[in-house]
Amino acid sequence: MSKGGEKEPEERTDVEEEEEEDEVAVVEEDKSKAEEASAMNKMQGDDGDDGEKEMDVNTMRQLLATLKADEEAEKDALAKREKELAAIKVSKEDIALVASEMLLAPAVADRKLRDAGGDVHACLHAMLRLP
Repeated sequence: MSKGGEKEPEERTDVEEEEEEDEVAVVEEDKSKAEEASAMNKMQGDDGDDGEKEMDVNTMRQLLATLKADEEAEKDALAKREKELAAIKVSKEDIALVASEMLLAPAVADRKLRDAGGDVHACLHAMLRLP
């Protein structure tokens, strides 16, 4: 104590400061969790309107069915295209020519030739983007 009965300011220890910081962190964390819960409730639309949710579920089912049908149609079209390309006759010499001239792997050259209908001239023009 100092003169005149005045109290000296208490010195805070590191432990006390850490405890206070921990308390502040816990309070901030609780606020953050409360805000997250509030945001989730808003997103979920907890207003008791089950009819709207049911309609949304039915709409989603229809959209998913449409997407699945589109995906199946696309898959079938791709399989049909691959079958058509496999039916095109391409000579090994043509594959070797395109592969060497365009610096391609033989498998890529084969695919490019099949895309061009097996015509080397058309294949090279398409790859060079010539008219």
